[in-house]
Amino acid sequence: MRHASGPRFLSFFLFAAALVTSFPAAAQGDASVIVLGLTSIEGDDEYARNLTGAIRNQASRVPGWQVSDREVTLAQMSLAHGCGDVPDVDCLRQIAATLNAQRLLYGTVRRQAGDFHLTLSLFDAETGQIDRTVEQTLSSRRTDIDDLREPARTVVTQLSGPVTGALRIASNAPGATVSVDGEVVGTTDTEGGFAMPAIAVGEHAIEVSASGRDPWTGTVTVSRDTEMTLDAELAESTGGGEHQGGGDGPSINWAGIALIAAGALAFGGTIYSWARLEAINSDAQYRAYTDSFRMTYDPMRGGNPPPTYLTNCTAAARGDTLGGRADAGAASTVADLCSEGDTLEVLQYVFLGVAVAAVGTGAIFLATGIGESGGSSEQEPSVTLMPSFSPEGGRITARVRF
Repeated sequence: MRHASGPRFLSFFLFAAALVTSFPAAAQGDASVIVLGLTSIEGDDEYARNLTGAIRNQASRVPGWQVSDREVTLAQMSLAHGCGDVPDVDCLRQIAATLNAQRLLYGTVRRQAGDFHLTLSLFDAETGQIDRTVEQTLSSRRTDIDDLREPARTVVTQLSGPVTGALRIASNAPGATVSVDGEVVGTTDTEGGFAMPAIAVGEHAIEVSASGRDPWTGTVTVSRDTEMTLDAELAESTGGGEHQGGGDGPSINWAGIALIAAGALAFGGTIYSWARLEAINSDAQYRAYTDSFRMTYDPMRGGNPPPTYLTNCTAAARGDTLGGRADAGAASTVADLCSEGDTLEVLQYVFLGVAVAAVGTGAIFLATGIGESGGSSEQEPSVTLMPSFSPEGGRITARVRF
């Protein structure tokens, strides 16, 4: 076995040298391209040869490509370099170096549902990457090389063309001018739509302009073989300048800010009500009077049955000294504290309702742009909040004028 390796290596060296010397040098500025014979998975070798010939013929018509007419198959080169059934990038790089080629076109043909399925790839030896891959289903009824020229032209065009994506614009302005990177590329149709089936990948500045409307501007990043869609809504022109929305300066949503500020104040009132109620419940005179009330009118503690009024606050309001356990001054003080507490119990819910309503409405205004002002002479939306109170509760009414 060891002695056989020498002749095998020599045969491979002579084969590779013959391949390299047999290919003509590419014209200056052109990329040297080798179309490797397609591999037939099911053994349809004649069909694979015809399709390879059609692809090689179409590739030779691509500007900037210098295509060799030398017939060498992917299977031969993979075997020579010890590659697997599916050559990886390292193997392709070795094959390209052996053939002195900058580009390799290679692929496979397999039967699929009675037809043929072609997978064709373009390898760029300069970047060391498989630049792109295309797939196409071909009819099994057309196997002659002349019949295969059209599908060959399609796949070669897809592989050799520039790397692009697609752009679609939907606007509310029929006949608007569309510019890409400062260059006018067309106008929107009667529905306000515009399509670019091929646009270079990368970031582009887009502008859509129409008479009587503020121009719409934006940016889009186009990805390879992907259609991007932009929604361009052009506002009616207010005569306030080039930027969208008009006005003499940046728009400020004073209504939304004022509502949120009012909500914050109302929430502060809620906190104050809670704190004051806690202070009343902890007041020394209030607690002493309450304890005396329980001792006087709680039969379980030896007291008398309660009269028609059942609470310490109603007792204090009547000046009840609780059988001498409290004096008139203490009853008066407790009555005042009870009155304040009743009012605060109502106000805490009113303040809380105002806070929630104001902050929620303000957030809606900020999110939707209602109430924005930026130098426009048009009347700005206004909001009027009208709270009302009663012993039974409170409410807030908001009036919004646009």
